Amino acid sequence: MIAGNPDRIAFIVERVSDWSSCGCTNGIMQLYMNGRQYPKELRTAAIDGEINTLLCGKSPIITMPENEELFDLPVQKAAEKLCAAASEKGDYRYNVPLQEIEDAGFYLFMVCSDNRTKFILAENKGTDNIVYEDYVIIENDEMVRIKEKLIKFKENLFI
Repeated sequence: MIAGNPDRIAFIVERVSDWSSCGCTNGIMQLYMNGRQYPKELRTAAIDGEINTLLCGKSPIITMPENEELFDLPVQKAAEKLCAAASEKGDYRYNVPLQEIEDAGFYLFMVCSDNRTKFILAENKGTDNIVYEDYVIIENDEMVRIKEKLIKFKENLFI
């Protein structure tokens, strides 16, 4: 299942029955931003855990948090502020919770304005060295369609 457009922003989630055992639903969970795949290598993901976390009530995918000041900052500065908010203050409201991305050393942030959503991908290159990797801005109605497709996938995952 592809939610979004891989040339802009997309979540690619696919259940692979042959990889699943012990009651776990394994498969592929990838992020595509501006045509690039993250994580960069294909890995086995715990789909049921990833999708549940991605769509939990506190996830920015669900809450679509607005903050004009953060939205308008240059992306490197925004990435630094968002990483600091999470690590120093425990403020994760802008962190898109994707274990596969974080395990590969990346953080995905999402912040909304009145009618647009900005995704910022940052790479953790070590202590106090968070580097903006990429970003994309989409219309909020496109974000809503992505969210609805992810929710539908989750609902059908256990049928």
